Amino acid sequence: MKKTIISAIAALALGTSAYSDININWAAGAGFYSASMPSGILLGGGSLLAQLIYTSSGSIEAASIGGGVSGDNTVLVNYTVSHPGGTAGSEWADFSYGSEVFAGISTGFVFARVFQDNVVDNGDLYYDSATLAVTPYTGIEAPQTLQTNSDLINGDELTIAVVPEPSVLAFLGLGGLALAARRRFVA
Repeated sequence: MKKTIISAIAALALGTSAYSDININWAAGAGFYSASMPSGILLGGGSLLAQLIYTSSGSIEAASIGGGVSGDNTVLVNYTVSHPGGTAGSEWADFSYGSEVFAGISTGFVFARVFQDNVVDNGDLYYDSATLAVTPYTGIEAPQTLQTNSDLINGDELTIAVVPEPSVLAFLGLGGLALAARRRFVA
């Protein structure tokens, strides 16, 4: 009986000391715009895709078609922001996703990516926030806040995303193989 109680206490102590969760509160306070749409990207209605992305290294990799990520970037949340259009303020794509605990992540970084549309295609506009270093959540701390915008008065400008077509990547890979083969036969 003593061994069972001691084993249960040891298991509880070990289980509670190795937390692997993070708690993030995510919002956009002043929205987004582009030089071609200075009134706000949802003017007249529409929707856009916002992503909360985790990276263990802190590196922000380029976006890809469909909102995919590469390297050590992992999408935690795909969030569609919709607006029927017509009112000042909301066409800027302000949103508050709120707080969420993500299991299986202990340390690293998160950042937000916001696209101009909810269907991500080659050449779309998007915005990447700065990274936020995250720490393990033990169940008692307040959530860490990722405020997507750096400019809380004027909003943040989307930049051009050049998403390479899959065929371009294939040709680059074949070209690299050809160069490697040529170098091997010449040597």
